[in-house]
Amino acid sequence: MKESKDNKSENIITNDPGDKRTSAIAFGERFIGFLKTATTPYQVVSTFEKTLVDAGFELLEMNSIWKIGSMGKYYVKPYDSAIFVFTVGKDMHQLDSFRIIGSHIDSPGFKIKPKPEMTNNHYMKLNIERYGAPIYYTWLDRRLSIAGKIMTKSDDAFEPRKIIADFSNTSLAIPSLALHRNREVNKGMEFKVQTDMLPLLGQLGFQADGLTDNLADGLVKNSTESLGSDSAGDKTWNDIKRQTEYFKYFLGNQLDVNPESILDYDLNLYINEQGQFIGVNKEIIKAPRIDNLAMAYASMMAITEVERDKGINVVACFDNEEVGSKSKQGVDSSLLRTIMERIFHAYDKTTEQYLRVLPNSFFVSADGAYAVHPNHTDKNDPTNQCEMNKGVTIKMNANRSYATDTETAAVFQQLCAEIDIPVQKYVNHSDMLGGKSIGSMIESQIGIRGVDVGAPMLAMHSAMEYVGTDDLYDSYQVFKHYLK
Repeated sequence: MKESKDNKSENIITNDPGDKRTSAIAFGERFIGFLKTATTPYQVVSTFEKTLVDAGFELLEMNSIWKIGSMGKYYVKPYDSAIFVFTVGKDMHQLDSFRIIGSHIDSPGFKIKPKPEMTNNHYMKLNIERYGAPIYYTWLDRRLSIAGKIMTKSDDAFEPRKIIADFSNTSLAIPSLALHRNREVNKGMEFKVQTDMLPLLGQLGFQADGLTDNLADGLVKNSTESLGSDSAGDKTWNDIKRQTEYFKYFLGNQLDVNPESILDYDLNLYINEQGQFIGVNKEIIKAPRIDNLAMAYASMMAITEVERDKGINVVACFDNEEVGSKSKQGVDSSLLRTIMERIFHAYDKTTEQYLRVLPNSFFVSADGAYAVHPNHTDKNDPTNQCEMNKGVTIKMNANRSYATDTETAAVFQQLCAEIDIPVQKYVNHSDMLGGKSIGSMIESQIGIRGVDVGAPMLAMHSAMEYVGTDDLYDSYQVFKHYLK
């Protein structure tokens, strides 16, 4: 995000209802800028951390004693792909409730496997694995890049060195098959990840590929050195090395580390394309990873801008929702409960006092909602069709896929009404299954009241998704009001 644009956007955001459209567009510009660096959960956490430090928040370590004061602003990174932020009210003796906003920061896509090199006809492809449930065809012919975490050797076996990296200057692509080779493609095509979705990293045989002969202090031998009589044909040691460990040497070159020190990695492909407004009035934002970075961003901006007289505010950003949340950094763990308990114990409060606060507490599960599609209106419920830019949406389900019940829906409706934010209600078409959220898991893990809400979105799980500009801004506004 360019600083000049950032400052300009902040200057024109206002609480004046008459200037809401200007404020909404400015907030949307900031969100689009955020998406440039928020490419995987690791990068999301790093980007949020910079914002929090700039806003005066203090980092607390999970393996240290927490010292917390009144009006304190803190954040915790229990793992590299999850972040928790909390603020404490002025009156430390009136810690009577938690107000929580929870969201996830992972997105459907593809991860790079170990030993990913796959070559044919001098093409270098990468072997990948599906993460979550992306819409495959939307990833074809787009500019892709790689980001995530790399682990390298260290002196302490239990503390390998970690590098959070984004290779944004390296472009990959998944090429479509020409129409002339599949003339039935427009009638529908079943995609096989292992065949159809392999990204092209480049071609072998180019010095410009970054794998020059003096790479990594001479680890890659001179390409003129012969393998001897046991070699296959006239291939050199370097030819073989490049094809079987090409990706490791690419990483080493990019990171300026010895390729042989790389132990493992968790690397994602991501859409490396700029978000943009669409519509004559900039009423819709089109961008990658809107599900669910739109709600995570709105909640994070909200907690950095509000103060509360009493009680504790928490914004929790989890990983792995797209694959079921069953991980140490996912919501289906003890993580949120542990952090809440540690906050209370840092004030020398007893477990009994903590348990008495829970009935007064509330959480908002913030994730995208399904907007009615302009070309497929029959896919939504006939009487509850959520439209973009017509209000923040309360998500409901009779079978408890969402945490919302009639009481918590009423609470959220009244919060919105207090600041004139429009509200919609979403339920599934009765003959179709919808998605799930982290809300029901938080409800069962901690046992407090909660509601599932979100901004209506189009093309959820596509490489490029859509959210209403006003809906994003309204979400941010009601989150601020909720946390006050």
